[in-house]
Amino acid sequence: MLDVNDFALIFVAFITCLVILTVGKNMWKRRKLPPGPFPLPILGNFLQFQSEGLIPYFLKMSEKYGPVFTVYMGSRPTVVLCGYQAVKEALVDHGDNFGGRGNIPVFERLFNKSGLVLANGEAWKQLKQFSLLTLRDFGMGKKSLEEPIQREAQHLVDHFRNSNEQPIDPTNIMICASSNIIAAIIMGTRYDYNDKKWMKILHDMHEAFSVACSFWGQEKQNSKAPFNTENLVATVFDMFLGGAESTGITLIFGFLILLKYPEIQEKLHEEVDQVIGRRREPMIEDRNNMPYMNATIHEIQRFSNVLPLGIIRSTTKEVNYRGYHIPQGTDMLPILGTVLRDPSQFETPEEINLKHFLDENGKFKKNNGFLAFSAGKRTCIGESLVRMQLFIYFATILQKFKLKTTVDPKDLDINPAECGIETLPPSFKISFIPRE
Repeated sequence: MLDVNDFALIFVAFITCLVILTVGKNMWKRRKLPPGPFPLPILGNFLQFQSEGLIPYFLKMSEKYGPVFTVYMGSRPTVVLCGYQAVKEALVDHGDNFGGRGNIPVFERLFNKSGLVLANGEAWKQLKQFSLLTLRDFGMGKKSLEEPIQREAQHLVDHFRNSNEQPIDPTNIMICASSNIIAAIIMGTRYDYNDKKWMKILHDMHEAFSVACSFWGQEKQNSKAPFNTENLVATVFDMFLGGAESTGITLIFGFLILLKYPEIQEKLHEEVDQVIGRRREPMIEDRNNMPYMNATIHEIQRFSNVLPLGIIRSTTKEVNYRGYHIPQGTDMLPILGTVLRDPSQFETPEEINLKHFLDENGKFKKNNGFLAFSAGKRTCIGESLVRMQLFIYFATILQKFKLKTTVDPKDLDINPAECGIETLPPSFKISFIPRE
């Protein structure tokens, strides 16, 4: 008859066999995937993520295993891509094979697995086409959208003028200003910067994002069609997160950088005065005649690196990539931050350097490493809107104000206060000094 010690021995033997089988199964699955750190059963590499942070851990693994390696989010493998060449090969050269959306449990719960960001296959194609056509009908990519952005810029000017040169934190105001453009496109309205209810909504969206971006005709009766209320709501929410949040954070980073480098601000003032003057409103067509402003905005976007992890992809079919066998449905994580700071594309990637986007004659030049909006078929659909906002807001504010810091510019820290899914600037205050 078995005693307690025998039961304990059998239990230990059972657990040992289970662990061996699990490890063996994982090793068999991993044999053709890119190399990477050894995962624990069930937990994968979760403990390393927690102790070191996602970005530092991925950079460390890239140094050890190269630009393509595998980590485990729990029991699920994720192939991580670092640097311009690896990301370009996957998202551009083999874009069809890496065009799926990977698993994002936080956002799946937040959006109830709905919306453009999480969609795959035919549903994604239909939602993307619908979103693009709808946004174009409302003015996206057209000169008609310039007017609401110009109006919002004037609201910003009035607000900053009313601050009477007192130091203020611009964070909430800039995110609200960006969200108002999306609200104007989608809902035909704007919200005052003192609207507590709207600001609370934006705050809650920001928090949700930090923890983690008749319309139907006869179609309502087709259960497979993506045009339903859940997808509509989730897609609108995508636009606010991807458009308002990221644009607002980029503007705030821009202010901080211009405070840190007053010589850049001075040259921007000179260019604004020369091309636009002090009276008329900046227009998007002015951008073609303002290479220094254009280069500055690109460098702000590159350095601020608002979404350093990008958004997870997945393989749409079995892929042979760089000699590795990657099964269909495997999650792929292109680390866009490593592209924006790739020394093969940018001379001084860790520093602000406008020569990244200016040639020897002072003319604007494109840089292949500038993938702030991602790349391939799943690039950001709001890219043109974001570009318009950044230019008009920066040009209008610099036309009317000199930005002044409350401390010595040399003492300003422009490094991010938080770096995970989203990069956030450190808190600071700024005085808007009228130039008139």
